[in-house]
Amino acid sequence: MSHNRPSVLVVDDEPNILRTLGIAFESIGFDAHLYGDPRQVLDLIPTQRFDLAFLDLKMSPFNGIELMERIKKANPSTTVLIISAH
Repeated sequence: MSHNRPSVLVVDDEPNILRTLGIAFESIGFDAHLYGDPRQVLDLIPTQRFDLAFLDLKMSPFNGIELMERIKKANPSTTVLIISAH
């Protein structure tokens, strides 16, 4: 990861949304980290700082609100946006 580029975390269980957001963020100069399952990011949260996080509201086994709470606890400065297609 380049330290000059902002870092964005995107977690969404819909592959097309994940891919589209990844393309959009990369095209404007972000380092995009894309995950389809919220469990995949649990080990990253304490060790990696993200400038921005886009989290799907409705995911399983835990939702975007629960994931946001974990991110904000580890990195209070991360801006988190909850997204939903519902």
